[in-house]
Amino acid sequence: EIESLNRKQTATETATATAKLNRTKHLANKFLDSNGTITFMSFITVYALYGDDVRIIAFQPNVDIVFLALSAVASAFFLVEISLLCWCKQGYLRRPDLTAIQDVCSIYAWKKRKSTLEWLSNLWNVLQ
Repeated sequence: EIESLNRKQTATETATATAKLNRTKHLANKFLDSNGTITFMSFITVYALYGDDVRIIAFQPNVDIVFLALSAVASAFFLVEISLLCWCKQGYLRRPDLTAIQDVCSIYAWKKRKSTLEWLSNLWNVLQ
């Protein structure tokens, strides 16, 4: 009888923990999909793309450490965002399709590439 009570209590605790985890995932997902987060990450992306160019064009070398710190912070934000997305969204992080990689690396594919290069080489010789 004590064992069956322990099983029921464990099942109840597991269900409660699962419900809390699902609620936390839902809240994190809502946060990631909010307009504010998307706008903020868009600004971080623009900085990541153009910040170094702006630093080189408009600033003296003595402020490089500031830009290095900003880049580290931007990388941390990207890491947190990707980690949360992988945790929250079902199917966000999928295994790669290895059959496509096998097709690219197969002997037949290399033969096709070789014959195409030979054809282009012959075409080049004819055109000269």
